[in-house]
Amino acid sequence: MNLVDVGIAICGFALIVTCLPTLLDKNSQVPRWKSSIPTALILSILTWLFGIAILPITSLSVGIEAIMWWAIAILRPIKPKALNMPQIVIEVNR
Repeated sequence: MNLVDVGIAICGFALIVTCLPTLLDKNSQVPRWKSSIPTALILSILTWLFGIAILPITSLSVGIEAIMWWAIAILRPIKPKALNMPQIVIEVNR
């Protein structure tokens, strides 16, 4: 553990705090394919890279962030009604 590890980990834990409102609010919605899944994938890869680089605290904080973003991707997708798209009605004449 060194000063770089602690500095990056502090920033990582700050990002965890900023993700909590999105995760805990049932009305929040995040685009799944444009932001949630790519963010979760990148954080998952960074967790392994920081672990290999022997930065354990940073790896832990980024791993927690990855878990939170996977939870956001699963639990908080954009619902179709939230897109405000007009409903298309097809009338069939009999």
